[in-house]
Amino acid sequence: MNKASFQSSVLSTVFMIIVCTNCSASLQIADEKIPKHSFSLRCPKCQSIINNPMPAGPAEPAALAGGLPPEALREQYSPAPPYQSNAPVARVAPPEAPDMLRQLMELLQGRVADTDTRASQEIRRALICVTASRRTLLAKQLSERGYQIYLAENCRQAVDRMKEEQMHILLLDHDFALSENGFSYMTVEVQRMRPALRRRMLVVKIAAEARTLDYHAAFLQSVNLLVNVAELNMLPDAVERTLRHHNELYKDFYQALETVAI
Repeated sequence: MNKASFQSSVLSTVFMIIVCTNCSASLQIADEKIPKHSFSLRCPKCQSIINNPMPAGPAEPAALAGGLPPEALREQYSPAPPYQSNAPVARVAPPEAPDMLRQLMELLQGRVADTDTRASQEIRRALICVTASRRTLLAKQLSERGYQIYLAENCRQAVDRMKEEQMHILLLDHDFALSENGFSYMTVEVQRMRPALRRRMLVVKIAAEARTLDYHAAFLQSVNLLVNVAELNMLPDAVERTLRHHNELYKDFYQALETVAI
């Protein structure tokens, strides 16, 4: 087979994209090799078993670039709407601290002040892609910290909102838009982002088996932060702590690009 024939064959091949629910690794399987009945496979990255895998992307070449099913691509443009809070948006003031402790806090804040200058220039935007039972609670928690919140009910809304403007925080759980396999869709969408944009967004995964603030496990799962579902009250503080670490890590990167931190 010559080079032109090989390229034509590859372009005409339809693939099923599967995302491992344990480590978020993406797997591609040619459509003709997919069994017609239920099947299981082993993730080549973490060796976990994936039972009855659902596609993370549609089995049509034209839809693979967007990570959404063809019928969704034809739907009307519909970005996730902003969360409307009844309470005024304001940052929570820390409790009064003794003089020595306050001085120490001021010194520590001074170390990250140059990486957090964006706080006074632009409101951080958070896109919440979680099950409906957690959506309002998380929106309320983050809006009280001064975040602009957007609530996505499906993949179309989430993707369109991310295309419209840069999201600083993305919250995901496995129960998001189950009929669309939403967690896998959004995981693939994040993996396809250009590195420069991906560095400017914190991906937070909420899971029952997660250990909150376990950064090593988060790295292995290609996210920035893990939060256990039983510890959602810790999420706002965990997000802000992770943001400080992230901004410190990319401090030189931001300076080189003459851009503000997240």
